[in-house]
Amino acid sequence: MAAKQLLDLQFQHNRQTQHNWERSRVHREAIHDHLVRYGNAALLRAYGAGNCNDLDLMELSKHFTAIELVDIDTKAMESALIRQNVNSEDGVRILGDIDLLSSGHVPSQPADVTVSSCLFTQLLEQFIEDNAATADLISEFRRQHLNMLISGTSSQGHVYFITDLVSDLTAPQLKQLPNDQLNGFLSNLIERRNFFSGTNPFAILKQLESDSRVQSTNLLDAWKWTLGPRTFAVYGIHAQLDTN
Repeated sequence: MAAKQLLDLQFQHNRQTQHNWERSRVHREAIHDHLVRYGNAALLRAYGAGNCNDLDLMELSKHFTAIELVDIDTKAMESALIRQNVNSEDGVRILGDIDLLSSGHVPSQPADVTVSSCLFTQLLEQFIEDNAATADLISEFRRQHLNMLISGTSSQGHVYFITDLVSDLTAPQLKQLPNDQLNGFLSNLIERRNFFSGTNPFAILKQLESDSRVQSTNLLDAWKWTLGPRTFAVYGIHAQLDTN
């Protein structure tokens, strides 16, 4: 399947899951708690915002002066603002029709907090349709994505790389698994290499820790996300940037 067809399918998927607000509650609350953990700030930038079911924009607007939503699917973001009853007066602005596949987006100003939320696996799926999926190529693709996040964040700012790791299609126990067993369960899956390409958290931590702009990193506890009929395991990595 060509990358363009995959993108069209993603648009279609966004329309089908746009009313997934309640089923995304645990996922949304986990992300919210991380994004506001270090106090109020001027600008939050969210890459791959899409339907915004993982972002409570009204609540986030209490902590950030401005929220910038970046995605290729403008219609999905516009519909999300209507559903959540927020607009530019709440400090929320949309940057639509932005193709993030090349990780070439250069923002007009640095953000205090930058998040990429369950975007990477979608981009990688498009990328490997047109390229040989070698380990080195995937690692470089991920490095470029991380660089986009870091480059657009202010010194001493915070970067959150949040990604789905595996679904109940290959880990059917996931749906019924108690949350307090999730981290150990995922560690076993990683050892058996049962995870989405490019999402090994230890490989990502290594890349971030080798970047001179990163002061510190920490791996966040995993949680579950119900999207349509599927259940995903999601985790995040937080990176605090150094001073310039």
